[in-house]
Amino acid sequence: MMGMVGETVGLVTAILSLASRIVEMVDSARRSKEQCSLLSEHVQNIRNLLTQLDNQWTPDLATEGVLRSLKTALDDALLLVEACQIEKPWYKRLAPSKKAKKFDALDKRISIILQQFHVANMVLIVNIHKDRFFMTVLKMLLGDGACRNLPERKKNELNSYIRGLTHRDDMSTDAKWVLGWIQKDLADGNGSRFAASIPAEEGSGGGGVSDTLAKEVVQTCELIVQEAGSARQNQGHVQRLKQLAQQVADLMQHPQAYGLTREAETREMVNNLKEVLGDARMIVWYSQQPQRSMIPLPLISCSGGRGRGVEQPAEQILTVVYKMEYYLQVLPVMARRQMVIPESEYGAQAS
Repeated sequence: MMGMVGETVGLVTAILSLASRIVEMVDSARRSKEQCSLLSEHVQNIRNLLTQLDNQWTPDLATEGVLRSLKTALDDALLLVEACQIEKPWYKRLAPSKKAKKFDALDKRISIILQQFHVANMVLIVNIHKDRFFMTVLKMLLGDGACRNLPERKKNELNSYIRGLTHRDDMSTDAKWVLGWIQKDLADGNGSRFAASIPAEEGSGGGGVSDTLAKEVVQTCELIVQEAGSARQNQGHVQRLKQLAQQVADLMQHPQAYGLTREAETREMVNNLKEVLGDARMIVWYSQQPQRSMIPLPLISCSGGRGRGVEQPAEQILTVVYKMEYYLQVLPVMARRQMVIPESEYGAQAS
């Protein structure tokens, strides 16, 4: 486990270093400046993500694999940006269309890797949620005297089994809680009070969204998904917005997303995500207009006020895509953090 933690930290450090180099070098690009700028935005969101999740990584093979793929992609991104800094003779230069395809392929590759990270985190959330169901059942059984009411012979067998347990330090915090309940109930019959001291898990009563902010986010996502089907232009980018909006809606309707709008830090993130979704819906509306429409694409809030107007709306769309990707990565990890019982709290109760 310690080796995996070290490898994960090393990968994160390497990716952050690569991201910083790419962002710094983009300013001195001599060619393909627009594509370099967009790549820089994508990379900056990755850097923000890794910085935000500092000390919150769960070392597992899925996460490590995603980080390795991400590092390889950023290695290629660095080479691409470096190539744009070198002034080559005209006959050695790639045609603009070929260069644009390279940037586009790299952009999609990074998005696919981030999608894998999102899926891995959602799987972990589902698994933790399933474990919590059994934890709730155990809590009820212990509260009803499941251990203290055992015959003495069964109590001795259970105590003997517990003494034979190895690698207790490697147990999850939840497993340590259960062991603490059982030991207290076997020793002095206080396991029921120990179990009763644990607050009921919020938001575990089923699906649905009860919070107003979460409802607004889900409703905006549903409108984006519904309206994206009638886009007349930028259809490829609009489909990316549609897919991301559906994933946001799924996340916010998950039972374990309940805490995201309750804690101040994550509630602010959800509020920011709501603004980004407003931009996404505006883009979908714009994309429903006829191809030759002279209606300008309104300035979007997450572009820092640098709207590019009707000439190059695709760049504004990608800015929103990158922001949505960022929140889709960071919010599930924050939800996982909220689901874990702190070790310090376990220690206080167990003593």
